[in-house]
Amino acid sequence: MPNSVDSPIRILYVDDEPGLLIIGKKHLEKSGEFLVIGCESALDAIALLKKEHYDAIISDFQMPKCDGISFLKYLREKGDETPFIILTGKGREEVVIEALNNGADFYLEKGGDLRAQFAELINIIRYATSKKRSEDALRESEERYRNVVEDQTELICRFAADGRVIFTNDAYCRYFGVPCKEIVGSRFKPVIHPDDSGKVYRLFSSLTKANPNGTIDQRTIMPDGRILWQRWDTRAIFDENGSIREFQSVGRDITDLMERDLELKRANEEILAAYEQLTAIEEELRVQYDELKTTETALLKSEGLQRLILQSLPDFLIRFDREGTYLDILNYQEDLLILPKDEVIGRRVTDVISGEIGVQMIQGVRSAIDRNELQTLEYTLPVPAGICHFEARIVPYTENEVIALIRDITDKRKAEEAVIESEKRYRSLFESMHDGYALHRVRPDPDDGGAVIHILDVNPSFEKLVGMPRDLVVGKLLTDVLPEADPHLFEQIIHTAKTGESAVFEIRLNDPVRYVFVSVYSPGAGECATLFQDITEKKMRDEETKQSLREKEILLKEIHHRVKNNMQVISSLLMLQKETIPDPEMRELFSQSESRVYSIALVHEKLYQSENLSRIEYGEYLSMMGEYIFSSRQVRTGTIALDIHADGIYLSIDKAVPLSLITNELLTNSLKHAFPDGRKGTITIRVEKKENTIIYRFSDDGIGFPADIDFEDTQTLGMQLITSLVNQLLGTINLRREKGTAYEIVFPVDPDGEESGDSEEEKAVQTAGLQNK
Repeated sequence: MPNSVDSPIRILYVDDEPGLLIIGKKHLEKSGEFLVIGCESALDAIALLKKEHYDAIISDFQMPKCDGISFLKYLREKGDETPFIILTGKGREEVVIEALNNGADFYLEKGGDLRAQFAELINIIRYATSKKRSEDALRESEERYRNVVEDQTELICRFAADGRVIFTNDAYCRYFGVPCKEIVGSRFKPVIHPDDSGKVYRLFSSLTKANPNGTIDQRTIMPDGRILWQRWDTRAIFDENGSIREFQSVGRDITDLMERDLELKRANEEILAAYEQLTAIEEELRVQYDELKTTETALLKSEGLQRLILQSLPDFLIRFDREGTYLDILNYQEDLLILPKDEVIGRRVTDVISGEIGVQMIQGVRSAIDRNELQTLEYTLPVPAGICHFEARIVPYTENEVIALIRDITDKRKAEEAVIESEKRYRSLFESMHDGYALHRVRPDPDDGGAVIHILDVNPSFEKLVGMPRDLVVGKLLTDVLPEADPHLFEQIIHTAKTGESAVFEIRLNDPVRYVFVSVYSPGAGECATLFQDITEKKMRDEETKQSLREKEILLKEIHHRVKNNMQVISSLLMLQKETIPDPEMRELFSQSESRVYSIALVHEKLYQSENLSRIEYGEYLSMMGEYIFSSRQVRTGTIALDIHADGIYLSIDKAVPLSLITNELLTNSLKHAFPDGRKGTITIRVEKKENTIIYRFSDDGIGFPADIDFEDTQTLGMQLITSLVNQLLGTINLRREKGTAYEIVFPVDPDGEESGDSEEEKAVQTAGLQNK
């Protein structure tokens, strides 16, 4: 699990230079704020991350086998969002851009003052880990809030002043049999019974800022035709101008309660009728004795029904006299009474509940008696069950007594407080976003049949983007606020509000010129939200980097071109000098030197002609080199054939030059010694690659290498040069004398070089793709 806020920040530091790991660990752990675990390769770091959690990762870019960007890609593709800081060398802009594009949180250029560099690194780590912990805490908080609201059995909904539903819990949707996604964002409204519609209208009209709460019992006609009763507690929420912004209603089904009340009323009416009949026929009391007994029995049944209804109520009842004296307590739970019932009966409420609450309770009792109307009081008390919130509905009972229906509304208050707290957190996040945010309502345009985009809300970053304060932006048309924006922006917003399809694209703002990355999505029907990320600076850096790379590529091609030209000049000078020498042996030596220089010049020519300046296609090079040597040696067509097999072999310059000189020596020797007296034959060159090894085979079917000569201990310059160049390649050379002469040279290639690929094991780990380095 992630560390707590007060625990040390755990850092995984990856660098293939042990000395830098020691220095970094020393600087970062000096304050006691960080715990640094060092690692000398990305592969070892991946193994550690499978076992341990870290708050941040610092990685060098340039590392063998797996560099920092490949390490980053692997983590992001595995879903690891740990803050990642990459260290690069000075002037490596392309590395920085690639790192940021692949999910790096920050980068830092190595070099310069170590103290300043590590001070900046510490600040970056603090910011990155603090941001990550805050985001994790926000997600956990939101999850708790949603669990609280969704677990409620009461019906909860919030709707704007225009009737658009903003939020409902699952209980509400289940009750009305409509999916939440069809309710939220719409103007869903249950069918109110015609006899109650006027009462509902009067309730909502009566809510003011001074008296924002109201309660109503109403009937709703359900989709299946049933008529159900609900009791709704509604609160109006006002904006800073005193206008109603939205309503919040919490309700519960009271159908059973209302039906019992109706049955009780009918029973009471029967009892009254019986009493009237009894008064009218008092003289005939004896004659009506049996009827009286029947009436008494009905009365007992009615009283039993009343007790049953009382027991089913969620409230407990307290009977007070005018002075606030406890006369009786009914239908109560022991843990909700501040003291046991026997200890409060006969005492005044101010003797049991001290302070302002007791005084308010007596005032409510007297107001209910004097005005003969319901009084409502909310208060909080410490009881055995804990700190509980109560609602008291005080009803006149007689001329000097009242009945107080006490309801525990603790869960209801907690749910309301959770909703308010969540709104505060959302607003704080909204205000602190770095990207500009704007919420729009898209309405039909009555003038041209199109659509207009009104701005409903913006955050400070959007104000900064457009250079206008919020009060001058909200309520205006987006086309007036951004008149120079790309028309595609307005078209996409209208499309998203209509279809709900989100989109991400880039636009250009012309006053001043800025490039903006825009994300568009629809939070509700007819609405659209936009996120604006200013990428002007990034675009400028990208263009500067591309221009720098083009200039460097041109310069490198020019260098290879000049080297090739200079080598060809040397080769030409050797050829001219050779023509003036009468001695055949000296002329041969000059010819050999001329071929060696040309073989090197040809490497540079292929490099500057290649799209990749770091390697050449070696099969094509061998064909050109063989053609040149055959021509310079004046080999007649049809006498000696050259068979080359090197398809798909690419070599870097440090491998191509030595191997080219070796090829020149072997090819020259074969033409001089293998085919005497016009003998015909074939020279074969095969080059293949196996894993990280190049296998070079040169063979001819001539008269063969003399058996009495040790080619590794010969005094000839050519063979000495071949042996030296094989050593330079860190390779081995073998000679076979059967059926002519055959040489096999085997040398390694760097797995991180241009001529090589990755091993199977590394391909499995480096899913980011080292082959694209």
